[in-house]
Amino acid sequence: MTFFNKTLSFILLFLEVILLFLSTYLTIALIGASFPINTDYNPENGEIEIFVTSNGIHTDVCLPVETTLIKWTEFIDTKTFRGIKQSPKFISIGWGDKGFFLDTPSWSDLKASAAINAAFLPSSTAMHVTYFLKKTY
Repeated sequence: MTFFNKTLSFILLFLEVILLFLSTYLTIALIGASFPINTDYNPENGEIEIFVTSNGIHTDVCLPVETTLIKWTEFIDTKTFRGIKQSPKFISIGWGDKGFFLDTPSWSDLKASAAINAAFLPSSTAMHVTYFLKKTY
């Protein structure tokens, strides 16, 4: 077997492994996303209603700004956010790779290098914080 054939075989094997990984991941994600969860939830007895939000790329946990346990505005001041003119009801918090947050606002901006770096390499992280005035669903 020549050097060229060995190299080509290695590249094809690498691509097959990547394709297998991606197809497995997408299959599991689609199956998991098809099950509705807690559609009839009604908060009572001091329970706190939380949400998981997504813009299609980034996922955040959305919490009430003020509960009996915490007041988020004491930790993350609303004055540092533009456009907030009244008291927000919810805070949405996400955490992840800084480069991925900043360089990938939509799927069309995704680069393989950013995805590999975010998934496998140690790098700087960032928080994504948004205040909401009401439920947006």
